Amino acid sequence: MKTITVARNHGVYQTLLLLGPIALFFGLRNSWRLLQADVVDWPWLMIWGGLAGLSAYLIVFCVQRVRVRTPALQLSRAGIEDNISMAKPGLIPWRNIKGSALVPYTGTEHLVIYLKDAEPIIESLGFLQQKMARQMVEDVDTPIVINPRLIRYRAAALRDLINQKCGRKS
Repeated sequence: MKTITVARNHGVYQTLLLLGPIALFFGLRNSWRLLQADVVDWPWLMIWGGLAGLSAYLIVFCVQRVRVRTPALQLSRAGIEDNISMAKPGLIPWRNIKGSALVPYTGTEHLVIYLKDAEPIIESLGFLQQKMARQMVEDVDTPIVINPRLIRYRAAALRDLINQKCGRKS
């Protein structure tokens, strides 16, 4: 099997990068106006200040995500190199992969990769990520859940490639 590289789709983050500065502007502008008043309306100041803070965080987060240049996934003879799912386990050997499917998850269809033994991957994560991974296992029976909007490859074609390699029908 030749190596198949699946690139990241930065379009989602680039869109948020356009909206982030607008929200930051309105949050700062309205916070400044409230501070200039004779009597400060604290609840509204906290709302607008919170929006400004959240927008600043969103901008930093999106810039960080857009700068990532590693491929989202790589399918090779050794297995699947996963750098895009929440777990980001790195190389998953083919012997540990049962197959894949497209399943509805959080309101949209996601590509899930079923594993024979997911526990070592879950144990390697931090505390909060372990909780999220265990919830994914409870929901869809695997911690490897990939949002197709974040990759530049048809999810159905990727599912078929993985299932073909695992000897499973799609």
